[in-house]
Amino acid sequence: MKKTLRYILKGTGILIGVLFIFWLIVIAYVSINKKEIIAKVTGELNERMNATVIIGDLDPSFFQTFPFLSLRLSDISLRDSLWDKHHHDFLKAEKFFILLNPLGLFSASPKINKIIVEKGSIYLFTDTSNYTNAYIMNAKKKSTRRGLKPPFNGIELKEVRLTFVNP
Repeated sequence: MKKTLRYILKGTGILIGVLFIFWLIVIAYVSINKKEIIAKVTGELNERMNATVIIGDLDPSFFQTFPFLSLRLSDISLRDSLWDKHHHDFLKAEKFFILLNPLGLFSASPKINKIIVEKGSIYLFTDTSNYTNAYIMNAKKKSTRRGLKPPFNGIELKEVRLTFVNP
């Protein structure tokens, strides 16, 4: 009994140590390559969405989305093509979590699994000429062997205000 407990504790300690070392490697990689990662994430989001994405800052986040690895983007905005005329961001958020495959962070184009938006606002509008910025919610059409590629597996909204304007 004591021997089994000792092996279990030793195995658990080794597993926790390996996870801690992996987490330190990810933190070091993100802090060293922050600009490149912001460019990769911006490019991936721009490729999948019909919007211009502006990212303020980026940090790794482990505890918010435990057990998954995620990147926390701060001060993020999504703008439609006519932003210069109406000056309303489609989405503005303080915190924006992107759940990633951990090894995808080191690849040329990371795969985004899920998005969590916290403390933000969504501004949907239609003007008098029937222009609407709701097209941003549609994924860009990409043909694959299996049909259309969805933009993400899911989007979760927490403390997000929705404004809908239709004159």
